[in-house]
This record gives sequence, structure tokens and C-alpha cells, in this order.
Amino acid sequence: MAALSEMGAVIAPPVPAFYAKPQTIAEMVDQTLGRILDLFGLDAGTVRRWARPAEAGARPLRAKPRRG
Repeated sequence: MAALSEMGAVIAPPVPAFYAKPQTIAEMVDQTLGRILDLFGLDAGTVRRWARPAEAGARPLRAKPRRG
């Protein structure tokens, strides 16, 4: 992994981010997929980039509950 990283690869292990306080497994999956899509420059609307400060009054992003 070190050699790949030195060549410019991004190492993105699929680990749950408990700092986001997920309440369901679906939220954990959505957060992980959102981060991976963000690496490709795609915005799934489920995560916020770490470098961008939150806007005043913005509510935390959470995955929408699945129905069905």
C-alpha cells in the first residue's frame, strides 16, 4: 500500500465512520459510498467534504430513510 500511495493512488478502506453518528447500517453504507463517490468528483449529497466548513444554520447530512 505504501508503494501504491507513493505512486499517487488513494487508499480508501471501507470502514464505517462513527463520527457521523450513523443510526442504521444503511447510513454507514451510504456514508462510505458517498466518500468513495466524492473521490471521483461525484456528489451523492450524503456527505460533506471535510475541508469545507459547515454553513451557518446547516443541519448535519444524514442518509434519507429507505422505504419499502
